[in-house]
Amino acid sequence: MSGERVLSTLNMILLQVAGLGILLFWAMGAILLLTGNGGQINDINLHGFWQTVYYSYPFLLIFLSMIGWLAFFRKADLVGMAALAVPPGIMFLMYLVFIMSPKPF
Repeated sequence: MSGERVLSTLNMILLQVAGLGILLFWAMGAILLLTGNGGQINDINLHGFWQTVYYSYPFLLIFLSMIGWLAFFRKADLVGMAALAVPPGIMFLMYLVFIMSPKPF
């Protein structure tokens, strides 16, 4: 295993951990949204497109994780890392949209 492949492996693991870490907090927010016992997640008042994006995170994470790891094992390291970076990136951009926008969604 070359040095570049080792760094790619570590990067893939860190990206997967980031996605799963966000999934933990996503699950807490989803429970609060579904029960209506939340704080700020209920104040955002998600509807339509944004609610669909929020609830699709676990499916997106599973799908892109499979694509990322399959690409990694086929020695397409950059494609694998890009696929694993998409779910945390989407949630980060969604967070930025929510804090920058004054109107409810």
